[in-house]
Amino acid sequence: MRTDSWQPLYKVEIMLLDSQKIYVIYDGKCRFCCASVGFFNRLDWLQRFTFFDGSDWPKAQERFSRLASFESANALCVVDGEKVYWGFFAVRRMMWSAPLLWPIALIFYFPGASCFGPKGYAWVANNRYRIGCKN
Repeated sequence: MRTDSWQPLYKVEIMLLDSQKIYVIYDGKCRFCCASVGFFNRLDWLQRFTFFDGSDWPKAQERFSRLASFESANALCVVDGEKVYWGFFAVRRMMWSAPLLWPIALIFYFPGASCFGPKGYAWVANNRYRIGCKN
């Protein structure tokens, strides 16, 4: 019997054992974004990721009609069943699907990570043209 103190562990256990596809929407015109997606694709041993180029929004929207827009978000998007994750939280969700990244994923749950992680992600997203992204 599970108690309330075990709820977070139980949720992680369910997430790790779930074989449901995770849909990743990224900026296909951004070399930095494509390199990041390539990194996750190489580590996708469980074959859970399906990637969609968000720069071709009309085509991606056919599959994800409930998302209003990807272009204005300026962030990676992950659709996992009924849940949608953006930016830092999308990366964190993807890490749970790549077993080699599990030790690093734990860092994304350290105290303060939910506060500082999105700010760090936003900085990278806003400065990606300076760090290797070209349109």
